[in-house]
Amino acid sequence: MNKRAVIYARVSTDEQAEKGHSIPHQIEECRRYAGRAGLQVVEEIVDNKSGATLDRPGFALLESMLSKGEVQAVIAYTSDRISRNYYEYVPLIGKWQDQNIELHFVDRGQSHNNLQGMISDGIFAMLAHTERLKILDRTMNGRIKKARDDKKPVMSGNVPFGYGLMGRFQDAEMYINEGEAEIVKKIFKWYTTD
Repeated sequence: MNKRAVIYARVSTDEQAEKGHSIPHQIEECRRYAGRAGLQVVEEIVDNKSGATLDRPGFALLESMLSKGEVQAVIAYTSDRISRNYYEYVPLIGKWQDQNIELHFVDRGQSHNNLQGMISDGIFAMLAHTERLKILDRTMNGRIKKARDDKKPVMSGNVPFGYGLMGRFQDAEMYINEGEAEIVKKIFKWYTTD
């Protein structure tokens, strides 16, 4: 009997925009891998959230399925789809291996519970963690540059009332929405004087 597996795909908005790591592409490649590896896919789970933390709704569902014994294997496109946090990833895969849960990656195959597998997993986890730190650094540098160029940076995609948004992704910047700005001024005046 084929082992029951779950496909886990994740992308943050920035990654999808920058690298084209689309969810449909990840899912399709994981399905192909499952076919080659003889794994029976019983669930496909998707998260659209940063890999900096394991606190993600899809990941919580994955953990629940594993703890109930509903699946015996996890398939992900790459190891950084599981996590980009070295300090969470290494104990997590250790726990899964202790529970005899197989971990499979499209780009490098099955993770093995031996010395070579531990070294390989550790290296890939550190690379993913380092990449996350580079992303944070580039984001901060971009915001600093926008501030120096007297542009209003967009913080985490939220545009406050009184502003509009021009451009997309890294090129996006806020501008003052004159109509809404007048309302903000009135509210401030009412609050401070009336």
